[in-house]
Amino acid sequence: MKSWLWLALVLGVSGHADDLETLFGGQKQSTESRANTFLSDSVRSLLPTTTPEQNSLLRSLEGGEWSAALVQWDEAFGGKPFELTQSGRALRSLIQFKADLPVTGLENLFAIDEPKKVHFQILNTWREAAHSAHPAWSVARVTWSDQWTEVLGSALAIKVQAADLSGARSIEELTAMSMRAPSESRERAMLEWQLALAYALKDQADKSAKIMASLFKSKNNPIALDLMHITVARMLFQNGYFEPAFRYYDKIPKGADLYLEAQEEKAWAYMRRGEPQNTLAVTQTLVSPVLRGQISAETWFLRSLAQLKVCDYLGAVQSLNSFPKEFKDRTVALEALGSGKAKPARVQKVLERMKDKPMSFGDMAQMAGPMPRALPRDEKTKYLLHVQRVLEAEAASAEKLYGLSLKVAGGQEPFEELKNKISQRLELTKNESLARVRALAAREVEDTRKIVSKMHIVEAELIQRIDAAPKVSKQLAAADVKKGSTGSVAKDTLTFPLEKEFWFDELTNYRVDIKKGCQSKVVR
Repeated sequence: MKSWLWLALVLGVSGHADDLETLFGGQKQSTESRANTFLSDSVRSLLPTTTPEQNSLLRSLEGGEWSAALVQWDEAFGGKPFELTQSGRALRSLIQFKADLPVTGLENLFAIDEPKKVHFQILNTWREAAHSAHPAWSVARVTWSDQWTEVLGSALAIKVQAADLSGARSIEELTAMSMRAPSESRERAMLEWQLALAYALKDQADKSAKIMASLFKSKNNPIALDLMHITVARMLFQNGYFEPAFRYYDKIPKGADLYLEAQEEKAWAYMRRGEPQNTLAVTQTLVSPVLRGQISAETWFLRSLAQLKVCDYLGAVQSLNSFPKEFKDRTVALEALGSGKAKPARVQKVLERMKDKPMSFGDMAQMAGPMPRALPRDEKTKYLLHVQRVLEAEAASAEKLYGLSLKVAGGQEPFEELKNKISQRLELTKNESLARVRALAAREVEDTRKIVSKMHIVEAELIQRIDAAPKVSKQLAAADVKKGSTGSVAKDTLTFPLEKEFWFDELTNYRVDIKKGCQSKVVR
C-alpha cells in the first residue's frame, strides 16, 4: 500500500509523458530536452485545461519536434483565446522560428504589441534561439523599440542594432551605443568603425584617426584590413599627408579586391602633389594587358593628363587611341544591360555564382560579356544575395511543412499561403538584385560618357600644344630631370627597360624618369 502511495505522489508531481518515460525508462534528459520541458510546462500553466490536441502539441514541444508542433497548431489553438494572447502569439512565432522559418518567426514576434506580457519562459527560449549572429536578423523586417530591449535584454539589443547598418546614425547615437557595448567585443568594433566614418565625413579627421588606431589593435575587429587601410589612406590624402597616404595604399596587396582602386587613388595623389612622372608609373600597372576589362575609364583620362603634363605627346596620342578600343564595345554592352534590352539570363548566372562565393575583378572579367566593375564589391548586391540565400532556405522549409500539413485534415491552407508568400518575396528579391545590376551598369555608362568629354578636352589641348611646340621650344631652356620615386625599394631589385613582354612581378613596380619632358625656364 505504501509503495502505491509513494508512486502516486511521484506521478502527482510530474504527470507528463516525458516524465513517465524518464521514470520508467531510466533515461536522463539532455539540457535542451529539459529546457523544452520547462517551456511545455509554462505553456500548460497558462491554460485552464488542456485538450487532447493541445497535449499532443505540448508533447511535440517537449521532444523538440517543432515542425510537428507547427502543423498541429491550428487543431490545438486555432480560434481559441490563448492564440490571441501575447504569450500565444510569441509561442507560435517561436515554433515557426524553430521549425526553420526564422524570418517569419521574427517578424511575427515583433508584431506583438505588448512584449512585457509574454511569459518569461517563452522569452528565455527566444533569447537562446535568436542569438545575435543568426542570419535572419539581417533579413527580417522588424523595428526594435525600448520595450524589446527591456524583455530581450540590452546585450541582444546592442548586438542586433550594431549589425544593422541600413540606416544612417548620428555621431551622438553611435557614441552612446558604443559606450553600452562590451569592451573588446565585435559589436563595439562595428560601432566604432561607423563612428570613425561619421567623423571622417564631418571633416573631423583627428577624431576619426584616433578611433582607427584603436581598431587596428582590436582583437575582435570584423572590418577587413584592406578596407581599413584604404580608408586611412583616403583621409591622409584628403588632408594633404601624401607620403603616409602612399604607404597605406601600398599595404593593399596585388589580387585584393581594393588593389586597383587603391592604385588609381594613389596615382591621383601623385598628380595632386605635382609628380606626373609617378602618376605615369602607377598607371602603367593599371593599363597592363593582364588587367584589361578591370580598370575604370578614369584611369585612361588620368594617364593621358599626366602625359600631357610632361609633354609626352606621343604617349598621349597612344592613350587617346587606346581609350575607344578599351571601352567602346564594353560601353555598348553595358548600355544594353542597363536599359533592360540585354537578356537577363547571363546576369542571373553571375548572381547565382556570387551567391555561392565572392567574385573578384578577375573572375568577373572572365565571364562571357561585360559586367559592371562595381558589382563584385557592391554592398547592396551582396546584401540582396544574402537575403536570397536565407529566403531560399525558408522557402524549402515552407515546402516541407506544406507536405506535412497534407496529412492533417484541413490543415494545409495556412501553409500553402505561407509557402506562396515566401516564394513571392524571394522572387521580388531576385528581381531587385537584377535591377541593382542594371543600375550599376547604367551608372558606369554615365561615368564613361563624362570621361569621354574630358578626353575630348585633353585631345583639344594636345593639338594646341603640338601646334605651338616649334615656336615655344626656341624660347625655352632644357628642363630639369624629374626622377620617379615609385617602384621596388628592395636592395636586390633588378631594373629592366619596359618592353612588350609582360611579367606579373612588374605590377606596382614601375618607375618613370622624365629626362626630356616639358622645359621649364625661359631663355633670356
